[in-house]
Amino acid sequence: MKRENEGSVDSSEDKKKIKSVGVKEGDVKNELCHGSEDEVDGERGAMSERKKVDVQNAVEKIGKFIKNPKKISKATELLVNLINAEMTFENHQPFVSLFEECADSIFDDPISEDSKNIVPHFAKISAALADKTIDLSKSSENKEIKFPFAIWKSCFDLCTDLFRSDDSFSFSKPCTMLKEMIRSMENDRADVSRPIIMVIKVIYSRKSYAYAKSSVESTLKIARDHRLIFSEGPCREQIDEWTTLMTKEAAVPVGYKERTIRVVNSTAHPLLNRANQNMR
Repeated sequence: MKRENEGSVDSSEDKKKIKSVGVKEGDVKNELCHGSEDEVDGERGAMSERKKVDVQNAVEKIGKFIKNPKKISKATELLVNLINAEMTFENHQPFVSLFEECADSIFDDPISEDSKNIVPHFAKISAALADKTIDLSKSSENKEIKFPFAIWKSCFDLCTDLFRSDDSFSFSKPCTMLKEMIRSMENDRADVSRPIIMVIKVIYSRKSYAYAKSSVESTLKIARDHRLIFSEGPCREQIDEWTTLMTKEAAVPVGYKERTIRVVNSTAHPLLNRANQNMR
């Protein structure tokens, strides 16, 4: 009992000495556990450097699976979480580079089956990037990430709506939204031209459907009338190509193809087959 009492007396005396010197007991514990302030700052700096490297590696690893339709769902979730938690002005370039790579893969062939499955996930990624860019811009007045994530997000959503449409009403709605987007564009915007051309590719792919014909023609007319607002090069050339094709198709006399079918397919009934001109 005496030893325990002596130990308590010694500890109380030590505490008094610490207080007399002007140092708190918690500070002593922190110094023993974490070292001096310089050492702590050095460790924090090392940790921040390691975090930058981890972000770069994480983006590269996710990029290996982001275009795989079987793994894109999980990869999208991981990338969105990484954007929200780690993206800053200093490390934003890997995110932008990965997104540009993904956007290019869809731009080349937006009507493939893989693209139809991937586009909704890319819409989520572009939405996360757009929101994060706005948050970073608000936190710093002199810095800004210049990339039209919001436009890409809107165009991905339009593509998703077009893929799901199977009647004139559901198809004309995204077409109308795209026409308004074209009218509001500024001249020669290369960053905005590509996502809009991507949507027009999806619209043009439905030109053979009766319910989509009028919407396809009106959308291409708006794009043709506002041709100069698209960037020079592939985007403007694509508009010219569509215009040429539509002009040639309009020059074909109505019923010419039907008459050709009747001559070649002489077994077709002249009365029963008149409504839809199907070969029998």
